[in-house]
Amino acid sequence: GGRGQRFKLLELTGKGRSLLSEFEVVPTAGLGRGGVAHQWWVEEIATWLEAEGLTVSVEDESQGARVDLLVPLKHGSLAIEVEISEGHVLENIEKDRRAGFETIVSLIEDQGVLERIQRKLQQGPKGLVLGLLTDFREELGSLVSTRSPLRPPNQDQEPRRQRRRSAPSPASRRKSTPVTTVSLEEPGAYTTPLAAEYLGLSPATLETMRSRGGGPVFVKLGRRVVYRREDLDEWLTKNRKRSTSEL
Repeated sequence: GGRGQRFKLLELTGKGRSLLSEFEVVPTAGLGRGGVAHQWWVEEIATWLEAEGLTVSVEDESQGARVDLLVPLKHGSLAIEVEISEGHVLENIEKDRRAGFETIVSLIEDQGVLERIQRKLQQGPKGLVLGLLTDFREELGSLVSTRSPLRPPNQDQEPRRQRRRSAPSPASRRKSTPVTTVSLEEPGAYTTPLAAEYLGLSPATLETMRSRGGGPVFVKLGRRVVYRREDLDEWLTKNRKRSTSEL
């Protein structure tokens, strides 16, 4: 499942769910509607946006149209649609446009489908962004980094989007990098983009290290992730090499 590589998502059958119920095991529910792939992408994107300090609402209908992900910004709202197939791409774009969204991001799984939609919408509505699902960080990064969120997440309140409660997510179970606790007021707390810049890495690379292990120690502040400068310096020191033969 590395960057640009295929990965597999496994979904329980009816028999599997029935068997688990005999042992009083309740499978976790995905975020949003649709199949397992759609729900997986919705959670990946929502988790990334929240780590960037934004409020995210899943399957939001507050503006008159149901959108997969809604991000309130200082000026207006950002509508994000996750498209696993071609069937409803144009329909969803038109639905969001009629609802008054100034910025609509349609993230499409298949490259061929994306190219066909781009040809059909050469004169698409203003504020429409089309991109691949695998490139969602790049497609959304420039939009959310230049616009202040309407309100940052409140660490003392429940988030607006539904969270999984019955079991930890697969991503959280994979984490092997140590986690510590720190106050928001502590000097030298870097967000993922700032920490990546400090280390000379991309934010995506740092996120991968956080998931698979091998990266610097990070800090969990509610649903946010930050890095202390001393931990970044320690990681750099541990990874110093004298020659390429040591790699």
